[in-house]
Amino acid sequence: MADRPPAPARVLVIDDDEACARTLSNLLKRLGAVEVTTASNAAEAVERLDLGPFNLICCDLHMPGRDGVETMRLFAERRVKSPIVVVSGADPKVLKAAQELGKGRGLAIAGVLQKPFGIADLEATFVRVATLTSPRSRRPVPKVSAEELEHAIRADQLLLHYQPQIALHSGELHGTEALVRWQHPERGLLTPDAFISLAEATGLIAPLTDWVVKEAIRQCAAWQRAGLNIGASVNLSAQTLRELDLPDRITEMALSAGLTPERVTLEITESKLADDVDSLLDITTRLRLKGFLLAIDDFGTGFSSLTQLRRLPFTELKLDRTFVSGATSDADARSLLESSVQLAKRLRLKTVAEGIETEEEWNLLVWLGVDLGQGYYMARPMPGEKLTPWYASWQSKVA
Repeated sequence: MADRPPAPARVLVIDDDEACARTLSNLLKRLGAVEVTTASNAAEAVERLDLGPFNLICCDLHMPGRDGVETMRLFAERRVKSPIVVVSGADPKVLKAAQELGKGRGLAIAGVLQKPFGIADLEATFVRVATLTSPRSRRPVPKVSAEELEHAIRADQLLLHYQPQIALHSGELHGTEALVRWQHPERGLLTPDAFISLAEATGLIAPLTDWVVKEAIRQCAAWQRAGLNIGASVNLSAQTLRELDLPDRITEMALSAGLTPERVTLEITESKLADDVDSLLDITTRLRLKGFLLAIDDFGTGFSSLTQLRRLPFTELKLDRTFVSGATSDADARSLLESSVQLAKRLRLKTVAEGIETEEEWNLLVWLGVDLGQGYYMARPMPGEKLTPWYASWQSKVA
């Protein structure tokens, strides 16, 4: 109890049921909320928001006039930044759908409260609110120019960090995922969200991808010479997958470094698969002929999965972190995760789970028969030279 985050100071409760609003207000004050304001409909809520921001908004779904979904649409139009909790006695699937809709509209959704709820449910909500409002979560994405990025590619300002991929049944290191970083001379270490979209919009994604693939291959060859026979997975942009000479370029990189193509897995994000399918089929088929492995990334987040799994020569299916993180507590997420694993097995695809953060998630994935896993539970991404000492430490933990 002592370690839980404090209650948000100013809270807005939107509920047309006066008794429910009063109960929630009393619980919030009991947990330490300084000021709790109520509104019975969307119009009143807007009036309250005009008086100043709130640290938390609790929005009921069932309301006369504008319901909760319409109210959140209104919040999105007004660019409301306050964390929002969806409150209702509706079917859990309805609450989940409303939650996802709010996130899709750019709202800071801090979860759901299904009626009836108690103090423990509110305390769990405060944890999510604290995460959403932490300085790290509010950190803006630095703005950089195309000229800066072009110079960074030429001037060796880019680097790769590698996140280990572990064989879940044995704890052995199987491979890594290569993740690009930019050591900006003024802004410090930048992650891909600061520059990948810029690279795609300005035509710099091709030289950037070439640099990433070449550097990952160089590092794998260095590991191999040191006796660590593991590979690396590299993400490919949708734009890169339109370049018909891509298989030849990557093959030349591998041969020059003395690395067999089987050590390199090229990841293709599922949501990008619908673009130019003929070229995609041409390129992926040639990549497999040359020996490279292919992974469908973020499986389950797009709408073309089954069709493309049938058509394209994938060797690996990466299970999105949203399935993994929810599977231990959400029956629907667990069912989707289990179905995806079984589908992969039937298609003779290796499975890799992303975003493993707890021992409970690890154990569930082992029980489901997932082949590989990566996530903060094992290790954060790290420079290539730190992988060997990390692995020695990891082996002592799982021995």
